[in-house]
Amino acid sequence: MAKSGDPRIALARHRAAIDAIDRKLLALLSRRGQIAQKIGAFKRANGLAIIEPSREQQVVSNLISANKGPLGNDAIERIFLGVMIEMRNLQRKE
Repeated sequence: MAKSGDPRIALARHRAAIDAIDRKLLALLSRRGQIAQKIGAFKRANGLAIIEPSREQQVVSNLISANKGPLGNDAIERIFLGVMIEMRNLQRKE
C-alpha cells in the first residue's frame, strides 16, 4: 500500500489547527475575564461576596449537561473550575 503523503505535513496541519483554536480560546477567555472584572466591580460596590459556590456549581452543571465529548465530565469540571479560579482572582482586583 502506498503512503498518502508525508506524515509530518499532516501533523503540521493538525498542529496549525490546534494553534488557531488556542488563539480563539484565548480571545474568549480574555472576553470572559473582562466581564468578570465588571462583575467584581459590581459585587464590591454592592457589598456582595466574590465567591458564589452555588453559581460556580451551576456553571459546571450546565457545561456537563451540554458536554458531548470527547472530554469526560471530570475533565470539563477541572478545566472550568480552573477558569473560575482565575476569574475570581480578576474579580478581587480593583
